[in-house]
Amino acid sequence: MHAADKEIFSRGAPNGLLAPLQENPFAGYAVGKVKTWHWLSAQSALKYSLDLVCTPAEFPQHTPDWQALLADPGVDAGFFCDPVVVWGLTCFEENEKVALVRCRQDGDTVALIPFRIPPQPVTPRVGPWRMPAPPGRILWLCDAQFAIRRGWTRYTVLEGAWYQLCRGLTADLLIAENFPVNPVSPRQTHHIFGRVHMHDVQRTFLLDLPDNWETYLASLSANTRSTLRRKFARLKKKTADTLICRRFREVGEMEELARYLADLWPKTWQGQSGKGPAPSLPVLKHFAQHGWVRSYVLLVKEQPIACVVGYQYRGTYYYESPGYDPAWREHSPGIVLNYLLLEDLFVVDPPRVVDFGFGYNQYKETLGNRPEDRGFLWMPLSSKGRILAAGGYVLERLYSMIRPIVRAPRR
Repeated sequence: MHAADKEIFSRGAPNGLLAPLQENPFAGYAVGKVKTWHWLSAQSALKYSLDLVCTPAEFPQHTPDWQALLADPGVDAGFFCDPVVVWGLTCFEENEKVALVRCRQDGDTVALIPFRIPPQPVTPRVGPWRMPAPPGRILWLCDAQFAIRRGWTRYTVLEGAWYQLCRGLTADLLIAENFPVNPVSPRQTHHIFGRVHMHDVQRTFLLDLPDNWETYLASLSANTRSTLRRKFARLKKKTADTLICRRFREVGEMEELARYLADLWPKTWQGQSGKGPAPSLPVLKHFAQHGWVRSYVLLVKEQPIACVVGYQYRGTYYYESPGYDPAWREHSPGIVLNYLLLEDLFVVDPPRVVDFGFGYNQYKETLGNRPEDRGFLWMPLSSKGRILAAGGYVLERLYSMIRPIVRAPRR
């Protein structure tokens, strides 16, 4: 037995034994040789394997098994774990790498988890603040989405992947964004490699669409229905009937959508506060080729005043990137666009669910009908990662104490 293997066995694991199965050459972020591990628990034996996808040319060799898993009706999967989406985001947007973890039981794939690796070390944020700490190598699980067979617990599978990553990469911290809070993913859990923290837990909302638009409107309060109709009528009157709501879905419409976003996004709060740029034209075209783009722009005399960049995938509408021109704030263009957008979702190719995304906002509570608590799950992968996680916990506690006094904008 190698010395490194003896170290593994001496550390043990909370649910049993972590045993090496085979060795594989590994480039990039690897420390020495990367191993595939067995996760042996009281209920099952899960085998984890790790691949590093560094270039677009390497994606095709992983896509067939990935797509076959997603095609299974017994698999839960979100938009951001589809290989086409991961490939588009990593190659077009950030030039990132992907750490692809497979989880198998008795030869069958139970879960497939794509972690995005930024090209440069970064310092994570807690609330509105960036941590006063040296940057670390972060693995991001985008929107905490990965493909997993029903009947398996997401946190349990992710925990096993965490042990695989601890031995496979020279990364410091795993951050799962938008991770659901439930009894199996507690706010704090003691583990062999340090503490796992759930940061910035917020109440978000989803909308399970009823049978028709009229039924949905009837489910809202009388005051909400009156407000939506009044604001729409007032803005329509203000613009002398030049108000238009455009839906963008086809590949040929993406250039026009990108032009509207380029004009509007720098004016929005999201664009000015550094929340990130709007999706680029190559990404929009890439997703539109698969029929996933479903975005809306509110126009006045062909000038954009509000937008929602969204995607419809496997029966869920992902309400991803909203924004509006603050010059029109008093006329509530965002509220008006939401009103028209939701009506259109009921009329044309309706999804089953609308996911309003991470973070609390009053309009999400008003328009949604299913609350869900979500947060950022931080899982240390190294000594520096443990320091970052502990520092993040302290910083969040400080932020929670001063938040009632100086309320940071949350949108």
